[in-house]
Amino acid sequence: MWKAYWLIAVLGGWAFWTIILNLVEFAMLPELLAMLLLAVYSIYAGVGVWRCSFNVDWKVWAYISRAVIFFSAATFVFELTKII
Repeated sequence: MWKAYWLIAVLGGWAFWTIILNLVEFAMLPELLAMLLLAVYSIYAGVGVWRCSFNVDWKVWAYISRAVIFFSAATFVFELTKII
């Protein structure tokens, strides 16, 4: 589970978001396409962490990781509604 959470969701998400937002900042990528790409990657990472969450020895980590995914998704949707 640590690979899905730390490598895909946290480190990969940070790198992907940084690249996409810089491409938008320098007008190399339209904002709508950027939002779509960010949403797809966020869903990919969230589903990966959600499905791997119970592959741990201490089950509390599973519930913590699922809570983080839930609140991250809720925040993403909330922020998306402010943009649209």
